[in-house]
Amino acid sequence: MTKPQKLFFAIAFLILFSWSALRSMGLPFLVEPNLLFLNGTASLPVGLYMSIPTIEYRNGDIVAFRHRDMAETAINNGWLPEGEEDIVFLKHIALPGTVYTLDKDGSFSVGGEYIGIVAKDDGKGHDLPQLPKGHHIVPPNHFLAYTKEQNSYDGRYIGVISMDKIIHRVIPIITK
Repeated sequence: MTKPQKLFFAIAFLILFSWSALRSMGLPFLVEPNLLFLNGTASLPVGLYMSIPTIEYRNGDIVAFRHRDMAETAINNGWLPEGEEDIVFLKHIALPGTVYTLDKDGSFSVGGEYIGIVAKDDGKGHDLPQLPKGHHIVPPNHFLAYTKEQNSYDGRYIGVISMDKIIHRVIPIITK
């Protein structure tokens, strides 16, 4: 790791540590909840993400959201550690009206762009949900979560999610 990279990660750690310390001291008025998100999965680049004010979402934005069924599946299949009660997912989004396709050959596309394959299992023997093959449209007040990472557990398996599950739009601050 280069010296600038080490400095970058040291600053990120300091920011995250300070934020956590202030929250644990009962000073929520000093630190906006859900301001920083740490992504440790391969779905998006590993690193620190920060929420940003958003009036309107755009296709392809990265958002932080909660989804109980996704969280339960991630814990039950051993993708995330047990004991996590408040799992937040970071994914790109496709907005209402966007067409997404699951082809017979297992290809998954969003808005006409190839995203990846829909796997039958996770490689550890856990079956993955399978959506109906064909063309689908994201309905009003919903979004489709996706990433181009082949092993991402996202809309190719769970379908659309209600917009009210979104916490914030996020941008990467420090990633590897």
